[in-house]
Amino acid sequence: MAYKALILGEDAAGLLQPLQEAGFAVEAIAGVPDCTAEMARLEKMGPVLLCVAARQVEPAIVSQLHGTLDCELILVGDHKAQSRFAGLVARGIGMYLRQPPELKYVSELLEDIHQDAEAASRKGKARQQTVAMDQFGPLYGSSAPMQDMYRFLRRAASSDAVLCIHGESGTGKELVAQAVHAYSAHGAEPFEAINCAAIPTELVESELFGHEKGSFSGAVAEHLGIFERVGQGTLLLDEITEMPHGIQVKLLRVLESGQFRRVGGEVDHSYQARVIAATNRDPHEAVRSGLLREDLFYRLSQLEVRVPPLRERGQDIVALSRLFVARFDEANDRRLTLKKDAERALLNYHWPGNVRQLWNVIQKACTTARRDIGAPDLPLEDDSAAAGGDSQDSVSIPAGFTLRQAEEVLIKSSLARHGGDKQRVADDLGISLRTLYSRLERYSDNAAR
Repeated sequence: MAYKALILGEDAAGLLQPLQEAGFAVEAIAGVPDCTAEMARLEKMGPVLLCVAARQVEPAIVSQLHGTLDCELILVGDHKAQSRFAGLVARGIGMYLRQPPELKYVSELLEDIHQDAEAASRKGKARQQTVAMDQFGPLYGSSAPMQDMYRFLRRAASSDAVLCIHGESGTGKELVAQAVHAYSAHGAEPFEAINCAAIPTELVESELFGHEKGSFSGAVAEHLGIFERVGQGTLLLDEITEMPHGIQVKLLRVLESGQFRRVGGEVDHSYQARVIAATNRDPHEAVRSGLLREDLFYRLSQLEVRVPPLRERGQDIVALSRLFVARFDEANDRRLTLKKDAERALLNYHWPGNVRQLWNVIQKACTTARRDIGAPDLPLEDDSAAAGGDSQDSVSIPAGFTLRQAEEVLIKSSLARHGGDKQRVADDLGISLRTLYSRLERYSDNAAR
């Protein structure tokens, strides 16, 4: 029997042909009925792919249908409707496709859904005119690299295999992990992330696995590690390549056995979390250079995904910029618009800091611009300097500065030059990422005093 699909609303009618070509038995309803009255009939349909015109159906109705029916959900609409559904999609309730949807991508997605159904039964409000983007969990983007990644992540979410996410700093690796969590069987449980580079070496084991009272100096009470706190949720081990080798050995043992022991403890505890690892290095190169143990890498990379850098995402750069402007508008009751010269400048820029840098650039431009945001309003680093020019290649150290003060000036200057990309800064300065985080934490503490 063909897997069934139900189309609600005229805006979603464009999916009719791709659905039929993918092997679905389709029922299309041009007008949106009283779904409450129809619920009994819809429930009898069994497993169904529900395709909804977002402009014509209220989020509460969609949430009710998704909670009652055994269904996959695809929402189709424009930027005006998207803001109403962004929260639902971020929690893993369906995917949002921009209107009109990219039919090649839709066809491939529908084939995946149909094959899954046959294999087993299912276990910014934008104030400016803009093109809505596809959305998968908290991720936005309609470029081909992002659509390819969405399809992979959808499959990854249905598995409990350990996932390794890698990509440049600022690409959104934690958002990728959150998207997998939202669409997984662990979605209703906690999501926790730990930065392996930001924890002092002597505390890493305690933060991961916990410790017993009195197990070391300062252990005045029992402490639950993140493996224990996350329960049946999802655990993200960020910057995994910066973990000390001794802890990498213990982590490997935990992943293989499914059990851990608190520092100073004698009892083994089982964990049930989904584990995801992330790094802004190429993990294969990290293994070759000795930063990451080869045996641990193989255990962490049962599934592996690369997050595309912003410069590879084409028009997503402009669409994300418009989205960020719209969010600033909503939060600050402003009416700002990106001018064409600003959009061209954004598209032509190299974005070493990726989406994180784009967000910061747009926020600064929105704060200083009066109404229209032009290219001169964008605080972009000169491309010639990034390519090797000398405009930002020198640092001035005033006479009388201590070595520590000079070091702080150098590190902060490097951060500015690389758009906040800490890995590139660490590589340029010849220090480890852990050392860089330690220095930045010290500067923050000094400023607080």
